[in-house]
This record gives sequence, structure tokens and C-alpha cells, in this order.
Amino acid sequence: RRVGRLAWCVVAINRIQGKALPRRVRGQGYQLIATGAEKYLQLAAACAASIRYWDSTRPIQLVTDRTDLGDYAPLFDIVTPYTPRAGFEGPAVKLRMFEFGVFDETMFVDADCLMMKPDIG
Repeated sequence: RRVGRLAWCVVAINRIQGKALPRRVRGQGYQLIATGAEKYLQLAAACAASIRYWDSTRPIQLVTDRTDLGDYAPLFDIVTPYTPRAGFEGPAVKLRMFEFGVFDETMFVDADCLMMKPDIG
């Protein structure tokens, strides 16, 4: 399957060591993570807005420790609560992205990225 030439993203089929993870949403979707300081939510919102501009068909999941997204809430189709766990603070939370996957196919995108063209196939 063609994914495009986006060096800043990783396509991950929701499988770890051959065991299928629980699926709740059919098809493909984007996953963003924003935990900690407010600036990470702002970055995720900008990223989601750029994704929406270029790809209005795939849903966007936000994994966050925030309970109130304010004006950013409409940018995300799915909000998954994140509870911090020892050893997985800051950037290390990305190592747990498979645990939070809700799509058959998940495109994890760092929150500080912007989609600049529609070449995801």
C-alpha cells in the first residue's frame, strides 16, 4: 500500500508480536499525542488543522492527559484519555502508541508536524 513520502511519519499496523490489539474504528486514521504542557495541545491542534485541510476523509485521534480541550475539541474525532505511567513521561509516551491505537491502520504523526501536501495514499 502506498503511503507517500512523508519522512516525519510512521505507519503502524496495530499489531504487536503477532497479537491483534482491540479495534474500535474500521479503516485508517491519524494518531496524535499531546501530554503535559499546554503548548503540546496547541501543536497537536495545528497539526490536526493541517491534516483536516489536506485530508478530510480520515479521522484524527488525540491521546491526551487533558480533560478540557476547549476550542480545539472539534479538530479531533476521537479523544483517548492518557494516564501517565512511570518511565513513560515526555517523548517516551510515544513508545506506548500501540496501546492506544483504535484504527485498523494508524498513522502516528508527531504533534509538531504540519501536513503540507495531500500525497498520503
